[in-house]
Amino acid sequence: MVAGFAHAPLTKGILITLTITSILVSLFQLKPFIHLQIHPHLTVHHQYYRLITQHFAFTNSSELFLGLLLFYDAGVKVERTFGTYKYASFLVVTTTLYTAVQVVLFGLSSFLLAQYTKSPWSPGAEEELGKKHWLISGRTPAGPWALLFSILHQHSSIVPHLWSISISDSLMLTDKDITTYSLALLVAFSHPSSSLFASLLATVISALYRTGSGPFCRLKQYRIPLRLYRILSLLLTPWIGQTRLPQRSWRVEPPARRTREAREARLAQHNAALVNLNRGGAGAVPRLASFLRPRRETQPPAVLPTQGGRGQVAREGEVRGGVDGRRGWNDIPPDTRAELQSFPRTDVLRAMQGSDGDPQAALNALRATSLSSVPDP
Repeated sequence: MVAGFAHAPLTKGILITLTITSILVSLFQLKPFIHLQIHPHLTVHHQYYRLITQHFAFTNSSELFLGLLLFYDAGVKVERTFGTYKYASFLVVTTTLYTAVQVVLFGLSSFLLAQYTKSPWSPGAEEELGKKHWLISGRTPAGPWALLFSILHQHSSIVPHLWSISISDSLMLTDKDITTYSLALLVAFSHPSSSLFASLLATVISALYRTGSGPFCRLKQYRIPLRLYRILSLLLTPWIGQTRLPQRSWRVEPPARRTREAREARLAQHNAALVNLNRGGAGAVPRLASFLRPRRETQPPAVLPTQGGRGQVAREGEVRGGVDGRRGWNDIPPDTRAELQSFPRTDVLRAMQGSDGDPQAALNALRATSLSSVPDP
């Protein structure tokens, strides 16, 4: 499962466009100019732009919030299943059919119902029509109802549920019912009757698209022109952006959960390894400084001659030549140290082991080795 908008650029663009247009409509007080109403906006004022603008913005924040959640939850999965090209063609077909059927149904209903009510062109008709019924004026709320509920129907048909809860023998709830369709019901009932009609109409059109039988068999085969799709993709991709795919793990099994006990055990193991390395224990990697330390455990104390003929045990700091036992890398003469650094580290360690920690002897051995390895001219 890939999170985010990977392989779903069109859904990401829909969310961005829907958010920006809804905010702009609210800021510039354009809410009365985006919803669709047959009478008098189409029949009298001929405001045909409402057929398009009704799909681009919600008129309140609650519908916008729930719509964004549903588009992210359902739209991403449907687009990944269809592919972006087929998904774009599906949205074009369902939105066009929804708008055409919407105008026809509202035109017929308003014409038939107006015969039994007061004429809509008489004085005070708008106020009275609003009080009687929304079918008479042919009013639907603004919002991408066609896109949203057609996607939700496809989501219910092609995306399987992850888990289910059996409440009774005849009632079973799935994760889609709880996380998706419960929010869809809230959006469908946001406007008591008109929003429910719009959601049902979009669901029916999506079902007709999916059946592929009878006169609707060519709906699933339709694709928008490929050249137009490529041009729009080239123009809109810099604005939408591309989502980088997450790096997949190479682990066959899931990684162990990090706990406090595991961290403490790993820290103790690390500290023990450091102590063993400093002490030069078993399995420790030899370091150059370790060859410069006195080997008290393996070498017997040196015996210094005295005037009386009896030997005197040397003090702890006096090892061969009176050199201090705490001698380290910085105690080597600079010229010798610089020349040792010019050789590979592994060769220096091997030479120090062979010379029993004597830097000058190790340097002589390295010089002899380098001279012997030079080919004859």
